[in-house]
Amino acid sequence: PFDRIILTAAPRQVPEELFGQLSQDGILVAPIGKSSHEQVLVRYRKTGKEWTSENHRVDHRSRESKNIQITNI
Repeated sequence: PFDRIILTAAPRQVPEELFGQLSQDGILVAPIGKSSHEQVLVRYRKTGKEWTSENHRVDHRSRESKNIQITNI
């Protein structure tokens, strides 16, 4: 298992197989979205049997950042 996984290509969703590759307290960071104008940078953290995610949306056209939203998944 890996402590950290960083995706540099943006899938529409993270493949389940990658989550299985993380160690306990592992972190996976990935840009998620259809195009560069609709991407959200997401950090997933594995804690026990739970996953949490933090989303950071960047509007590439205006170069503005939006607030982070934390969600249990």
